[in-house]
Amino acid sequence: VGGVINIITKKGRGAPQIALSAEGGNGRSHREVLGLSGSHGALSYSLSPSYLRTDGFRSANDSYRNGAVSARLDYDLIKDGALRAILNMTDTSLGLVNDDVSCEALDRNAHERDQRWTGQLEWQQRIFPQWDYRLSMGVNQSHELFRDPDTSCFSARRTLIKPRILSPQFQTNYRFESGHHSTLGVDLDLRHAKYTNTDSSDAGTTFDKSQRNQALYFQDQWKLLRERLILVGGVRY
Repeated sequence: VGGVINIITKKGRGAPQIALSAEGGNGRSHREVLGLSGSHGALSYSLSPSYLRTDGFRSANDSYRNGAVSARLDYDLIKDGALRAILNMTDTSLGLVNDDVSCEALDRNAHERDQRWTGQLEWQQRIFPQWDYRLSMGVNQSHELFRDPDTSCFSARRTLIKPRILSPQFQTNYRFESGHHSTLGVDLDLRHAKYTNTDSSDAGTTFDKSQRNQALYFQDQWKLLRERLILVGGVRY
């Protein structure tokens, strides 16, 4: 299971902009990327799909495919408050030609398929010039499938891994006139992972577990000597 969800996707600004790039190489390799971004009134948007493919350098089962989409929407509902939604998705497929190095042959049909998506919904508001807060919900989920149907030198097996993370968060910041900045926040981390492995004899291994973590943190930052010296202290429980 992965870690803290923190998605960084560029915010769209100004008039609509479109960018397109394409690359190619040997092994039937090619990559295409499309970018669309801009803003209109209180709405800002950004969208970037991409696709990468190569057949690799081995004689068989060395291919790689990756399709991805990254999107972001920002909407200023009020003067000092904004709603933000971010989504990243990837779909990857690759041949595992060297899946079992103990065999003296290339594995011609071992295969991996990964599907992942990460999303975050966030509300941020400035209550006063010196006081703001942020409330967010993050989701990270993946579906990882490994398959090798061989029954000769290679052991036939099928493995499925499905982790998921939900991350509600709250953080507030206050900036004092004296030159220091205080931050208080609460994190909740809800995790679940499921693992299933089946071999050629249909014998299976299953793992299914959930975990919950919560934290409260406080940080204080002081700027001294005309900001030549910055002191930061914090505690997390």
